[in-house]
Amino acid sequence: MTEVNRWFLEKINDVANLGKWSNAEKVSILKLKLTGIDEEFFLSDPTRSYLTEFNDIARVLISRFEGTVPLSTRLQLFSSCIQGSSESVQEFAACINKLGTQIFQSSNSAQNMQVRNANDQLLQSRFISGLRNDIRRFVLSRDPINLEESINAALIEEQNVKLNQIANDERTGLSISQTETSVISALTNKLENSI
Repeated sequence: MTEVNRWFLEKINDVANLGKWSNAEKVSILKLKLTGIDEEFFLSDPTRSYLTEFNDIARVLISRFEGTVPLSTRLQLFSSCIQGSSESVQEFAACINKLGTQIFQSSNSAQNMQVRNANDQLLQSRFISGLRNDIRRFVLSRDPINLEESINAALIEEQNVKLNQIANDERTGLSISQTETSVISALTNKLENSI
């Protein structure tokens, strides 16, 4: 079940608790709100349609749809993740962390330290290799020991790139507003000439 659907089940339960709904009312609302694949799954097996406890229905739906994206697909997304030209370091780091969490999250809370360290190193490696070239070089020159240090170094370099760009614009005598004004003027002239 998708996170949105899990969230929906939690919200039905929250509203039911506030409104002091009975179990039958919660079940009725849930069944009325099922749509698409959730509804087809629920109605396709007659034994499920006879469930009368909200928690039982929620458990069946969650167990069916939990982790429906195959591991191979998640691994492919993770290994091909690169920073977009207009994507900030922070956005890219969040994407890597989310994909990594989906792949490496273990139900075993006593997961051994070596496995966790290997997962963290893989996340760090993917983050660094997916960065834009100019930022990647800076991060690698800092020799970060973990993902957090890599993200911090990338954020610093991203700010440096922005500051250099502003300084270059000022050196050439073009402010952002001057550049925008010249672009707007050129577009206006083209429109006037075409009419």
